[in-house]
Amino acid sequence: MYIEQLNETHAPMLAEVMHTVEQEADFMMMAPGERNVTPIKIAEQLKRMEKQASSAVFAAAGNDQFAGYGFVFGSSTERTKHRAYLVMGVRKSSQGQGIGSRLLEHMISWCGENGVMRIELTTVCRNKEAVRLYEKFGFQVEGKKQASLIINDKPEDEYMMARVEDEERSECE
Repeated sequence: MYIEQLNETHAPMLAEVMHTVEQEADFMMMAPGERNVTPIKIAEQLKRMEKQASSAVFAAAGNDQFAGYGFVFGSSTERTKHRAYLVMGVRKSSQGQGIGSRLLEHMISWCGENGVMRIELTTVCRNKEAVRLYEKFGFQVEGKKQASLIINDKPEDEYMMARVEDEERSECE
């Protein structure tokens, strides 16, 4: 298994793994079948993201399929170009094998190499495995969004988490 940065030629495999993860996962933002993921739409998104210096898409590749994926959504405005938002997913059949760790490690490294010093993400509070993974890589809970998602007809809270590389900054008093 290796981590690969994706481009538009990877759209069919990325669409397939995104569809599969959203069908299997309990804690993704989109419910199963809600997102119309097609290779054409994914190819268009990958083309757009290739033009943005602080955005990228990665996949854990092997055995002729992707086991997981990760998006880095950056910003281009002067005051926010130092931060990015991460989204990732791993097939159930590939969980517990370190793939999420390898994807996250690769995305964090890419962010550092591309001037991103603040990395943000959200995760459902009950998703303890994800919270542990993110904390292992230095993410801290910065707040909680109450009833942020409705999953199986129940309100779910989400943690807002971030990892900040540069400690030289002005802090709130």
